[in-house]
Amino acid sequence: MIGSFPIENGRGNRDNEAWGFRYDGAIHWLPGLPGYTGVRPAGVNDIGVVVGRLYCVVGSCAPLPEEVPVLWRNDQLYKLKDLLPPLNGTIYSVSDINNRGQLLFQGQYNDIPGGGTAAIIATPKNVPVGDISVDCIVGADDLMLLLESWGPRETALVRQADLDGDGEIGAVDLGILLGAWSPTR
Repeated sequence: MIGSFPIENGRGNRDNEAWGFRYDGAIHWLPGLPGYTGVRPAGVNDIGVVVGRLYCVVGSCAPLPEEVPVLWRNDQLYKLKDLLPPLNGTIYSVSDINNRGQLLFQGQYNDIPGGGTAAIIATPKNVPVGDISVDCIVGADDLMLLLESWGPRETALVRQADLDGDGEIGAVDLGILLGAWSPTR
């Protein structure tokens, strides 16, 4: 579950928001950035990677942008523009993330003739082979997801665990994952 909720600002007003949270038996406060007063979570995948945007009241962030599309992995905040391959354009907002780590966002894409706004699907950069959880390391969480997904791909919990692309998650996928093992950054 992800979300945000209003909090009292000490003057009896409820105009600020707490950062989004993930609930898995405990609340995890997702960090924000200095100068931004709110968060709008937009999507979460099966392993708890959350996407959304930070925002502030119009004009109150200057010289910061009024909104910043972001991603939270393991309670760490990343600006979306820092995670994606170079884009000839501008990212406006992110609306979802799937279990392969692909992001759906809206942006200005200058390679469209005449430029234009487009829905764009992209995968974060620097994701190593075997990184099923898309946290830029291959470790125990990836092994757990692979084992939970064992068997035919159609019934897999996490389809990206099919590392060799044969439609089944099995021994070859396990070998690829163990060969790429890198439990620290």
